[in-house]
This record gives sequence, C-alpha cells and structure tokens, in this order.
Amino acid sequence: MLGKYADKKVIVLGVLGSTPQKSMPYEYVANMVDFISSNYNVYILFNYAPHQKEEALKIYEMCKNKSNIILDIYAKNIRDFIKLMNQSALLVSNEGGTVHIAKALNKPTFTIFSPYVNKDHWASFEDGKLHHSVHLLEMRPNLFDSFTFEERKKIEKNPDELYKQLTPEMILPELDKFLKNNL
Repeated sequence: MLGKYADKKVIVLGVLGSTPQKSMPYEYVANMVDFISSNYNVYILFNYAPHQKEEALKIYEMCKNKSNIILDIYAKNIRDFIKLMNQSALLVSNEGGTVHIAKALNKPTFTIFSPYVNKDHWASFEDGKLHHSVHLLEMRPNLFDSFTFEERKKIEKNPDELYKQLTPEMILPELDKFLKNNL
C-alpha cells in the first residue's frame, strides 16, 4: 500500500476526530503538520473518515510542506487502516479507535485528548515513551473546577473554547520528545 513512499518513515496523523467535538482546531493541526514536516524527514499520511474528506482538505490547504503529506492513499475501512498502520512508523491522533488499533499493532502512539474525555478511562498502556498523550487538564489544571461526569457532559456540548486552550505551544514540545524517542 505504501510502496512508493518506502524512502522515508510514514507517520499516520488523525487530522480529525470521529466527531466535531473530538476535533482539534484546524489551524492547530496544520501547525503540527508543519512542525513535523519541518523537523523530521518523514511522510505524513492524513487519516480521516470517508465523510470528512472535504474538512481534511481544508487542513491540507493550511499546511506549508504539502510534498510531505500523503493524500493519495486512503483507508476506506478498518481493515485497510490496519494494513496502513502496520506499514507505518507511528500514529499521532485524537483519542479514538485508531489509537487502540495502533496500540494493538504495537505501534508508538501520541494521543491528544479532547477536553471532556477522562484520560484515566482511556489512556491504556501509557508509559510516556512508546505511548504518550496530552490532556488540557494536565497542562492547565486551574481551568477545571471539577471534572465530574456532569461537568464533562457540559464541556462536550461545546468543547471549542477549552480545545483552543490546548495550544500548539503546549503540544509540540511533548510531541517532539515523543518523535525523538520513536523515529
């Protein structure tokens, strides 16, 4: 599947979450892509659901180093995603099914949690090296008075403001450490 991209390692990047509430601001995703492509000699394979292609292309248009982005290979279903992930070096993505698949394949994962998701419930096999993640609650604990189920449900209805608080300046140093350890 990735044959013509065999000259460099491939990073699978989940550019959109499974729902809008799990999706980072597009400019933040483009900023991550630009950081990776400027600092690492890799290809970045955009991963998204079939109905999200138009939105993924909006992020692609914001990116500077388009020659490092793979758009012509796409996983149409879970089986195709498993094949692509198995041939790739690692995954950078919002928390979701792709992260669990990558972990099952023993691929390094860097997970960005939505502000309303309880990381303690989903951060399996986290060791800070092979599997690393970030959550706004860890970076800015003062933003949360409480993190109860009810409070998370309230945040889930409109997570945009809190998602904007988890800036690239907070994510990129953690991502850089992860990439240095795993590429």
